[in-house]
Amino acid sequence: MDLRSLRDRFARLPLAPAEMSVAGFVVCALVLSLSYRAWNVFTSPIPPPVPQEFRSLDSVFSAKSHAPIVSASLRDTGALWSATVSPHKVLPSLHSISLNTARLEELRRLPAVGPALASRIVAFRRSTPFRRIDDLKRVEGIGEHKFERIRPFVTVE
Repeated sequence: MDLRSLRDRFARLPLAPAEMSVAGFVVCALVLSLSYRAWNVFTSPIPPPVPQEFRSLDSVFSAKSHAPIVSASLRDTGALWSATVSPHKVLPSLHSISLNTARLEELRRLPAVGPALASRIVAFRRSTPFRRIDDLKRVEGIGEHKFERIRPFVTVE
């Protein structure tokens, strides 16, 4: 298909001259935008892959950045943050962890609970003791799915 036949087909459309101008402009704009997009895709450099050691640092940073801000005196005593990370979690027995009295290490044994979330649970109960297990949903970072994973292991006394 050459340009002349394309122009003849375009001329046979029942359009007024002003409509033909607008349609021609739209087609030109579409062709230019597609060619610009293709040029950007094929000429942009591919970013290098992120090394594994940076990925692990990113996960540590994101876990610590969601932890509540606490005073240095509490942090130094280890009351809210424990630097030891267990590579293999041993799940607690059913209804064995009390939300109002459990230490940080006990909370970290819960499924889907890491150091940041455990410290948020401790910080939450300092201001508001848990009255029901459902109060756990009010802690930032615990949605419905995570709550259902934690629920069988906790109790409120």
